[in-house]
Amino acid sequence: HDKLGQIWTLQVTVAVPWSVFRQYQALGGVQKTFHQMDKSQTVVSGAYTTTFVTFSSISLLLAIILGSLVARATTGRLRRLHAATVLVANGELDVRLEVAGRDEVSDLMDAFNRMVGELQQSRDRVAWLERVSAWQEIAQRLAHEIKNPLTPIQLSVQQLDRKSEDHRDNHDAYKELVK
Repeated sequence: HDKLGQIWTLQVTVAVPWSVFRQYQALGGVQKTFHQMDKSQTVVSGAYTTTFVTFSSISLLLAIILGSLVARATTGRLRRLHAATVLVANGELDVRLEVAGRDEVSDLMDAFNRMVGELQQSRDRVAWLERVSAWQEIAQRLAHEIKNPLTPIQLSVQQLDRKSEDHRDNHDAYKELVK
């Protein structure tokens, strides 16, 4: 600046060989490439993040749906097992569950069916033993009732037999004794 406030400009011209100039141009191109790559990395990174979040969300949603379906099927079979158990507790031993699959719940249902079958066989055996016992008691009472009047008859026959030994040869005397 001078005293009057005017601005003076100085121009300097430098002569540079073309090879150096081209190197500067090449460095500028490299800088532009790095700058574009940095922008691309931000775009690609955002795309990767979006893809990851989308894939994760879809996977989580599918896992929840599949888990819900499996849980519903399992709890449904357990509800049927519970209902059958209540029926057996109320005395219905003709209950059987359809066993499908090869998992722990199926094994439990199969064991339940076997247990109910064994309970039914045991109940049938007890009922048969009760009937046999009732018939035995009836037979004992009947034998007692038959035996009571037979005892005096047996004693009389024994007495007749002893008395008849003396009169066996005499047929008329024996007839008189039996009357």
